[in-house]
Amino acid sequence: MVACSRWRLGWIAAFAVLVACTVALAACSPRRPPAPPKPPGTTATIPTSTPSGEATAQADATDDEKTSIRESEPLDDSLHTPKRGSAERKAVLDALRVPVEGDLEQEVVFKINRIAVHRSFAFVNGMPLQPDGDEIDYSKTKFADDLEQGIFDAGVLALLKRENGTWTVLEYAIGATDFPGDYWAEQHGAPKDIIR
Repeated sequence: MVACSRWRLGWIAAFAVLVACTVALAACSPRRPPAPPKPPGTTATIPTSTPSGEATAQADATDDEKTSIRESEPLDDSLHTPKRGSAERKAVLDALRVPVEGDLEQEVVFKINRIAVHRSFAFVNGMPLQPDGDEIDYSKTKFADDLEQGIFDAGVLALLKRENGTWTVLEYAIGATDFPGDYWAEQHGAPKDIIR
Protein backbone atom coordinates (compact mmCIF):
# COMPACT_ATOMS: atom_id res chain seq x y z
CA MET A 1 0.00 0.00 0.00
CA VAL A 2 2.83 2.42 0.89
CA ALA A 3 4.61 1.67 -2.41
CA CYS A 4 1.42 2.43 -4.32
CA SER A 5 1.02 5.78 -2.52
CA ARG A 6 4.63 6.71 -3.29
CA TRP A 7 4.09 5.79 -6.92
CA ARG A 8 0.99 8.03 -7.07
CA LEU A 9 2.82 10.87 -5.33
CA GLY A 10 5.63 10.51 -7.87
CA TRP A 11 3.17 10.82 -10.76
CA ILE A 12 1.40 13.73 -9.12
CA ALA A 13 4.73 15.50 -8.60
CA ALA A 14 5.74 14.81 -12.22
CA PHE A 15 2.40 16.18 -13.44
CA ALA A 16 2.83 19.31 -11.29
CA VAL A 17 6.31 19.88 -12.77
CA LEU A 18 4.89 19.42 -16.29
CA VAL A 19 2.14 21.99 -15.63
CA ALA A 20 4.65 24.45 -14.13
CA CYS A 21 6.94 24.07 -17.17
CA THR A 22 4.03 24.57 -19.56
CA VAL A 23 2.98 27.74 -17.78
CA ALA A 24 6.57 29.02 -17.77
CA LEU A 25 6.98 28.31 -21.49
CA ALA A 26 3.69 30.02 -22.28
CA ALA A 27 4.87 33.11 -20.40
CA CYS A 28 8.08 33.17 -22.46
CA SER A 29 6.35 32.59 -25.79
CA PRO A 30 7.20 35.22 -28.45
CA ARG A 31 3.56 35.31 -29.57
CA ARG A 32 1.75 38.55 -29.02
CA PRO A 33 -0.85 38.56 -26.27
CA PRO A 34 -4.44 39.28 -27.21
CA ALA A 35 -5.18 42.94 -27.76
CA PRO A 36 -6.08 44.78 -24.57
CA PRO A 37 -9.66 45.94 -24.16
CA LYS A 38 -10.34 48.98 -26.24
CA PRO A 39 -10.42 52.29 -24.38
CA PRO A 40 -13.76 54.02 -24.09
CA GLY A 41 -14.50 56.39 -26.92
CA THR A 42 -13.27 54.28 -29.85
CA THR A 43 -16.04 55.56 -32.05
CA ALA A 44 -16.44 58.43 -34.45
CA THR A 45 -19.72 59.88 -35.56
CA ILE A 46 -19.99 60.63 -39.22
CA PRO A 47 -20.43 64.37 -38.63
CA THR A 48 -16.83 65.36 -38.08
CA SER A 49 -14.70 68.39 -37.54
CA THR A 50 -11.30 66.79 -36.93
CA PRO A 51 -8.28 66.65 -39.25
CA SER A 52 -8.64 64.05 -41.96
CA GLY A 53 -5.71 62.19 -40.50
CA GLU A 54 -4.63 60.58 -43.71
CA ALA A 55 -1.16 61.14 -45.07
CA THR A 56 0.97 60.52 -48.05
CA ALA A 57 3.98 62.70 -47.36
CA GLN A 58 2.03 65.34 -45.44
CA ALA A 59 -1.19 65.40 -43.46
CA ASP A 60 -4.28 66.51 -45.35
CA ALA A 61 -5.75 69.91 -44.63
CA THR A 62 -8.38 70.04 -41.90
CA ASP A 63 -12.05 69.79 -42.69
CA ASP A 64 -13.82 72.19 -40.36
CA GLU A 65 -17.21 71.71 -41.93
CA LYS A 66 -19.52 69.37 -40.09
CA THR A 67 -20.68 67.03 -42.77
CA SER A 68 -23.19 64.23 -42.52
CA ILE A 69 -22.80 61.32 -44.87
CA ARG A 70 -26.57 61.28 -45.23
CA GLU A 71 -26.56 64.90 -46.42
CA SER A 72 -23.51 64.92 -48.68
CA GLU A 73 -23.14 61.39 -49.99
CA PRO A 74 -25.53 58.52 -50.59
CA LEU A 75 -24.97 55.53 -48.32
CA ASP A 76 -23.28 52.90 -50.45
CA ASP A 77 -23.80 49.37 -49.16
CA SER A 78 -21.87 47.79 -52.03
CA LEU A 79 -18.16 47.02 -51.74
CA HIS A 80 -16.29 50.30 -52.24
CA THR A 81 -13.29 52.37 -51.25
CA PRO A 82 -14.42 55.66 -49.70
CA LYS A 83 -13.00 58.57 -51.67
CA ARG A 84 -10.17 60.55 -50.17
CA GLY A 85 -11.60 63.55 -48.35
CA SER A 86 -15.08 62.02 -48.08
CA ALA A 87 -17.01 62.20 -44.80
CA GLU A 88 -17.22 58.41 -44.70
CA ARG A 89 -13.45 57.94 -45.02
CA LYS A 90 -12.77 60.60 -42.38
CA ALA A 91 -15.25 59.05 -39.96
CA VAL A 92 -13.67 55.59 -40.33
CA LEU A 93 -10.15 56.95 -39.79
CA ASP A 94 -11.23 59.19 -36.90
CA ALA A 95 -12.72 56.17 -35.11
CA LEU A 96 -9.50 54.20 -35.63
CA ARG A 97 -7.34 57.12 -34.54
CA VAL A 98 -8.62 56.98 -30.92
CA PRO A 99 -7.20 53.57 -29.91
CA VAL A 100 -4.08 53.92 -32.08
CA GLU A 101 -3.15 57.27 -30.52
CA GLY A 102 -3.83 55.75 -27.10
CA ASP A 103 -1.46 52.84 -27.76
CA LEU A 104 1.27 55.00 -29.30
CA GLU A 105 0.77 57.90 -26.87
CA GLN A 106 1.06 60.44 -29.68
CA GLU A 107 -1.01 62.01 -32.42
CA VAL A 108 -1.08 60.13 -35.72
CA VAL A 109 -2.19 60.41 -39.31
CA PHE A 110 -2.56 57.36 -41.54
CA LYS A 111 -0.95 56.32 -44.78
CA ILE A 112 -3.58 54.01 -46.24
CA ASN A 113 -2.69 50.83 -48.12
CA ARG A 114 -6.32 49.70 -48.31
CA ILE A 115 -9.63 50.88 -46.95
CA ALA A 116 -12.73 48.98 -47.96
CA VAL A 117 -16.35 49.36 -46.89
CA HIS A 118 -19.17 46.90 -47.52
CA ARG A 119 -22.57 47.00 -45.90
CA SER A 120 -21.91 48.38 -42.43
CA PHE A 121 -18.32 47.13 -42.07
CA ALA A 122 -14.96 48.71 -42.90
CA PHE A 123 -11.48 47.24 -43.04
CA VAL A 124 -8.36 49.39 -42.86
CA ASN A 125 -4.80 48.39 -43.66
CA GLY A 126 -2.42 51.27 -43.22
CA MET A 127 0.51 52.78 -41.42
CA PRO A 128 0.33 55.30 -38.60
CA LEU A 129 2.65 58.26 -39.15
CA GLN A 130 3.53 61.37 -37.20
CA PRO A 131 1.38 64.38 -38.14
CA ASP A 132 4.27 65.76 -40.26
CA GLY A 133 4.34 62.50 -42.26
CA ASP A 134 7.49 61.09 -40.64
CA GLU A 135 7.54 57.46 -39.49
CA ILE A 136 6.76 56.62 -35.86
CA ASP A 137 9.77 55.70 -33.72
CA TYR A 138 8.37 52.49 -32.23
CA SER A 139 11.44 52.10 -30.01
CA LYS A 140 9.89 54.84 -27.86
CA THR A 141 6.50 53.10 -27.56
CA LYS A 142 5.13 50.12 -25.68
CA PHE A 143 6.02 48.05 -28.77
CA ALA A 144 9.79 48.53 -28.30
CA ASP A 145 10.38 44.98 -27.02
CA ASP A 146 8.43 43.42 -29.90
CA LEU A 147 10.38 45.56 -32.37
CA GLU A 148 13.69 44.51 -30.80
CA GLN A 149 12.69 40.82 -30.96
CA GLY A 150 11.71 41.13 -34.62
CA ILE A 151 8.03 40.35 -34.04
CA PHE A 152 6.64 43.73 -35.07
CA ASP A 153 5.56 45.12 -38.44
CA ALA A 154 4.96 48.88 -38.48
CA GLY A 155 1.37 48.85 -39.67
CA VAL A 156 -2.18 48.92 -38.40
CA LEU A 157 -5.08 46.63 -39.30
CA ALA A 158 -8.64 47.30 -38.16
CA LEU A 159 -12.19 46.09 -38.54
CA LEU A 160 -14.92 48.64 -37.84
CA LYS A 161 -18.70 48.61 -37.88
CA ARG A 162 -21.17 51.42 -38.56
CA GLU A 163 -24.31 51.56 -36.44
CA ASN A 164 -26.68 54.53 -36.41
CA GLY A 165 -24.21 56.66 -38.38
CA THR A 166 -21.31 55.99 -35.99
CA TRP A 167 -18.21 53.92 -36.74
CA THR A 168 -16.93 51.74 -33.90
CA VAL A 169 -13.64 49.84 -33.85
CA LEU A 170 -14.40 46.14 -33.37
CA GLU A 171 -10.81 44.88 -33.68
CA TYR A 172 -7.45 46.45 -34.38
CA ALA A 173 -3.81 45.46 -34.27
CA ILE A 174 -0.67 47.53 -34.42
CA GLY A 175 2.47 45.73 -35.57
CA ALA A 176 0.78 42.39 -36.27
CA THR A 177 3.10 39.87 -37.91
CA ASP A 178 0.18 37.53 -38.65
CA PHE A 179 -2.89 38.58 -40.62
CA PRO A 180 -6.00 38.47 -38.38
CA GLY A 181 -8.46 39.83 -40.97
CA ASP A 182 -10.13 36.56 -41.94
CA TYR A 183 -10.58 35.58 -38.30
CA TRP A 184 -12.05 38.99 -37.44
CA ALA A 185 -14.49 38.81 -40.36
CA GLU A 186 -15.66 35.39 -39.25
CA GLN A 187 -16.00 36.44 -35.60
CA HIS A 188 -18.06 39.54 -36.39
CA GLY A 189 -20.00 38.38 -39.45
CA ALA A 190 -18.28 40.92 -41.70
CA PRO A 191 -18.20 40.39 -45.48
CA LYS A 192 -14.89 38.77 -46.38
CA ASP A 193 -14.54 40.82 -49.56
CA ILE A 194 -13.45 43.85 -47.52
CA ILE A 195 -10.45 41.90 -46.22
CA ARG A 196 -9.01 40.98 -49.62
